[in-house]
Amino acid sequence: MRSALDSLAVAVPEWLTAHIQPDWFDRYGRRVENYRLPKLDSEREALGSTIGADGLALLEAIYAPTSPFSLPNNKVFNWSMDEYAALYNDSK
Repeated sequence: MRSALDSLAVAVPEWLTAHIQPDWFDRYGRRVENYRLPKLDSEREALGSTIGADGLALLEAIYAPTSPFSLPNNKVFNWSMDEYAALYNDSK
C-alpha cells in the first residue's frame, strides 16, 4: 500500500488527495521496516483485514470509470474483486 500510495502521490497527486482515506496517513506513512505488528493474533487479523479493505478501496478507485487511468476492463480482476468483497463482507 505504501509503495502504491507513494507512486500515486507523484503521478496523480490531485486524484489521490480526492480518494485517500484520512487514516491511511497513520497506517502507511512510515516504512514497513519501522512498524511493529500487534502481539495478539486477533489484533494482527484485524490489521490484515483493514489493510486488505484499504487495498480493495484503492483498487476500486483506480478501476472506477471516472478514474484518470486508462486501464483495460480486466475480467479476472473484476472477478477477484467481487470474490474478495464477498469474503470480506461475510467475515463481518
